[in-house]
Amino acid sequence: MTTTEACAPADALLSTRNLNVSYPGQGWRAPRTEVLHDVSLDIRPGETLGLVGESGSGKTTIGRAILGLAPVASGTVSFDGERIDHAGRARRRQLSRDIQVIFQDPYTSLNPSRTVGDTLAEPLLGHGAGTKEARLRVGDLLARVRLPADAAARLPREFSGGQRQRVAIARALALRPRLIICDEPVSARTAPPQRGRASARQCGTATAGAVTRRGMPDRRLWKAVGLFGLGFSVFGAYE
Repeated sequence: MTTTEACAPADALLSTRNLNVSYPGQGWRAPRTEVLHDVSLDIRPGETLGLVGESGSGKTTIGRAILGLAPVASGTVSFDGERIDHAGRARRRQLSRDIQVIFQDPYTSLNPSRTVGDTLAEPLLGHGAGTKEARLRVGDLLARVRLPADAAARLPREFSGGQRQRVAIARALALRPRLIICDEPVSARTAPPQRGRASARQCGTATAGAVTRRGMPDRRLWKAVGLFGLGFSVFGAYE
């Protein structure tokens, strides 16, 4: 995936400039494999940016580079004016309040031995919330993703794939982050009633821009925008 842009706008929440990601080649003295080349993008507060492309085109890798999970060979990643492409572990923990992620596979991203309530409460307690406050927030999150209140006492294996994805979405929303990185977040999710999607769209001002290879807006992206149009900035990868 290749795209180039000049300087980052001053009001951008997230910016990448000339981002390159490469991995060591296989075998002795094998050349490095370049996965991303010269990628530049910007997301302003309240915006939604969706990447649409075929499998292996680098969509997920961009998200991983932003999160510090993929090695940045060159270029920059900036969040709210701060360079974070080589942020240390302690700084990444601090950034987790503002930057959250929803992975494609909800089951592997959830601890199978922890109840949903414990999973949702963990980031809240870790960032200073009291037990009562965390419990109330967990109930609100479950209602927001249309799961019953008793889901808090159940384990991930007791849910369908779509329900587990709703838990993953609730976890990403728990700390009220400023940016959410989404890797095909609705791939395993069951569709809510039309009324639920409409209500979500009315909660914020997120906008989307994505183009398929034929130059037409991707309908799956708009479905995701209906889910995440809650006033957050959203970066999403979609096939």
